[in-house]
Amino acid sequence: MVKLSLLLINLYYLTFPVQVYAATTPIKDSQHFIQYRKSQALWGAANCDLAIVKKELESGTEIHKLLVDPDALLKKPFLSNGGSDTILHVAAEFCDDMGLFQYLLKYKELIIKPFMSLDTHDRVASRYAKHGKNLEILKLLVENDPDAHKFHYSADSEEEEGLPLIAHAIEGGNLDFVKYALQFTDLNEWLSSNDTHITVGGVALRAAVKYAPFEIFKYMFSQDMIAVSKAKSPTFNKDELTSVIDSFSVNQAQIHASDKYVKDLTKKINFLVNNGFDPHGSYLEFPKSLFLAQLNNEPSAVLTQIINTTHSASHLNLACEFAVRVESITLLELLFDALKKTGFDINTRRDLLDLAVSIDSLVMVKYLKSKGILPKTFQNLLWRALSAGSQTMAKYIIDNFETNDLPNALSASLLSMIEVHPSFSTYDSKNIIMMAELLLQSGAKINQPKILKAFKFQTLYSAPAERFTDIFDLFIKYGASFDIDGGDVLSNAVSLPRFGDAQSLEEAQKSSVNILRYLILKLPLRFRAQDFNNALVQAASECNFTALGFFHEKQKIGYGVTGERGNMLHVLHKCSEDIEPYVKGFVEEGNDINDASYGQTPLAAAFRYDGADTRNVDLYIKYGATFGVKSVDYNEKHPIESWLYDVNSGSHKAMYVLKLILEEERKVYTTGYITTLLHTINSTFVREEYVKILIENDAVLDGQDNDLNSALMYAVQRKYINLVKSLVDAGADLNLVNIGLNSALHFAVQAKSLEIVKILAENGAHLNLKNKEGKTALAIAIMNGSSDISKYLLEKGAKL
Repeated sequence: MVKLSLLLINLYYLTFPVQVYAATTPIKDSQHFIQYRKSQALWGAANCDLAIVKKELESGTEIHKLLVDPDALLKKPFLSNGGSDTILHVAAEFCDDMGLFQYLLKYKELIIKPFMSLDTHDRVASRYAKHGKNLEILKLLVENDPDAHKFHYSADSEEEEGLPLIAHAIEGGNLDFVKYALQFTDLNEWLSSNDTHITVGGVALRAAVKYAPFEIFKYMFSQDMIAVSKAKSPTFNKDELTSVIDSFSVNQAQIHASDKYVKDLTKKINFLVNNGFDPHGSYLEFPKSLFLAQLNNEPSAVLTQIINTTHSASHLNLACEFAVRVESITLLELLFDALKKTGFDINTRRDLLDLAVSIDSLVMVKYLKSKGILPKTFQNLLWRALSAGSQTMAKYIIDNFETNDLPNALSASLLSMIEVHPSFSTYDSKNIIMMAELLLQSGAKINQPKILKAFKFQTLYSAPAERFTDIFDLFIKYGASFDIDGGDVLSNAVSLPRFGDAQSLEEAQKSSVNILRYLILKLPLRFRAQDFNNALVQAASECNFTALGFFHEKQKIGYGVTGERGNMLHVLHKCSEDIEPYVKGFVEEGNDINDASYGQTPLAAAFRYDGADTRNVDLYIKYGATFGVKSVDYNEKHPIESWLYDVNSGSHKAMYVLKLILEEERKVYTTGYITTLLHTINSTFVREEYVKILIENDAVLDGQDNDLNSALMYAVQRKYINLVKSLVDAGADLNLVNIGLNSALHFAVQAKSLEIVKILAENGAHLNLKNKEGKTALAIAIMNGSSDISKYLLEKGAKL
């Protein structure tokens, strides 16, 4: 019953350093765990500091979004160490604080898959069983996780994936944990992986041989013998014992482990030999005879005679795999009858179903299903059919095997197909595309972030060019919603040449051009996307005039987004090469060089982007561009803001452009424009030196916005005394009134600033102007109880 095959041990364990007698140790400043510094909560969990964890989780972080966002775990670092383990896993690996676990478990409903690692499939209870010390904490974790005893087993993986809880407890070297885990463990349960077959007891005993102290190994051996006797199955044999000795020799152990471990390993091997594991037994004699008889087409009576020579469930199970491979229902029926006599439950032979699917034997799949043998997971079985390239098998599985959530299972298979077969060329390309369509027809959900992300990346870089459009059209046909601006698809395409299956750079470039044009014309494009990764902006930045030509072609037929406008001139300035031929061509073609539909004019865009370089600014002006400096509102960044810093720092080129802007503003100004000066004074972080630069360079002083407020009015309202003085000295009109007929003096009184009232009154402000409510400045001062201002105004001759 307990099989420790050489293949399993070599593939599964030898690549890992031995971790003997694991214990939880809080981390302090280890470079290996520097990733946890990204999150105070993770750092707190790793250091068993409940106060740190509480501080972050209760600081207003939007943890409730985890309930509605399926990708939230990957976006919220305080709940994940990068997407694989949750904060509970971190605590389980490093902490023995009951209070911390009780606190974290309050959030379990808010964490996506709180108890399972997304990468290794380890459950939190298993992680703690391997690293922890407190049995009560282990019980708490098991009680809170209804699936604590589930595991994902993969013998041919290069990592330890989700071993049974008992195996983790054994690795942890805690006998109390082992005894507790045994309460929930069936040592006779069979595990399957490809062509290898082993029981939970085999996995557990193997872990005991490899990792556990001798006392735990001896205890597990006794428990396994009890399980063996109940199942009436054999124990170790020559090959299995040899595997143990070969794989875990003293020399190998010395590389990875302590002297104590080496001594324990020697004791274990001697113990096995002393308990009847004869190194001279012949493990393969029975199956070899049976295989030859089947291959020679011997009658059933001969096969039965050979089968009756053994009572070994291990031998019979191995023969079952051979029967499936040669598609002999007769032989398999005889073997199943023999296995039943040993007390073995054939329904646990899920691996035979996996094998039948992998070799594309529909007849054996149907037979095994008729015997009540069902897959461990629907998704795993379907993936085997897809990997084998069999549409017929895949359709049969979809139609005849049940799963709780068919759409998600199909979607997961589609994702696996994209990730494992990115070029869709492992088998006949048409067949692969047809299998993908089978999944979509059957209900796979195409608009899942992981699927689209994998598809966009893999197809661009790997899919052979001659069938790229077929693949892409398939996704479009079934409603794939790629980013509205093309996202990674277009950005990646712009940056290629993509090699895929190209045999030369020239071939790759030609392939890239064809695919790029296809994508640009196929996908909707938001021209005004304020994202510097936008494919259009990227093409301009890289001076990819071929791509820009395709985008221009797209402009003529429409961007595919309602109301979308804009032209190449809005981004062309980002190219560092000579763009005059293209600017000239665009303008002569009839494109408006002053088009503001992009949110700003091309000249304003060039002005903001080019820093102190005025080359493209001059070029646009040469072909008729004006700054069009009117800003939509005060919340929109004015194009001059990014330049004032350079002007203040002494940049001559920045001053040159500033003067151009102010000169144009003086020419085109009409009431209602938010002038540069207005915008600067009314910004949240106004700087006096910037305002003074504008004043000194003849900015429009008395511009009024839609509410007829002037720069002086805003300076008064905000009590910018120095700016008020500067504006008054520069000749600003003190007696302009706004839409409510309030003057700067009205605002000064409302602001209760005697100093500003004096500046205005002593420089010619009319004292008796009335607003729409018929109130003078003096009337407002009296109403506000500003006795000092009232007294001053009366002395100056003001009236009510």
